[in-house]
Amino acid sequence: MANGTIAFDTLTTSDSKNTNTEKSIDTSYIFNGVAKVWQQAQGDSTVTDSFNVSSMTDSGTGTFTTNFANTMVNAFYSGLSTGMSGDHLISNVSNTQAGQCRFDHYNQSNGSIDTGLHCVAIFGDLAWQ
Repeated sequence: MANGTIAFDTLTTSDSKNTNTEKSIDTSYIFNGVAKVWQQAQGDSTVTDSFNVSSMTDSGTGTFTTNFANTMVNAFYSGLSTGMSGDHLISNVSNTQAGQCRFDHYNQSNGSIDTGLHCVAIFGDLAWQ
């Protein structure tokens, strides 16, 4: 059985469920404007929900590595990290590689922390197979 190709530049919907008004979006916006990787995890390294994440590794107190199921085209992507635990939470994405990134969480009072909610999102280009 041969597989075909569907090619289009715009997605259009009648939006009959909400407003009954036609709406459309350029597919390049979808391709370029959405997160290619995201995850929500707990401080014990339990991934509670994710997209394009194969695993998460606890790399030390307050330091986690997110491994991507599908790699990025290179290490020059934008990573955002946030979380919730204690006061003045600070987080960052670092050590970016095509297949993974490290993110760190700490708060002003206690330094590096493993507790609470940790979230990361990656924006960039996937390395298409």
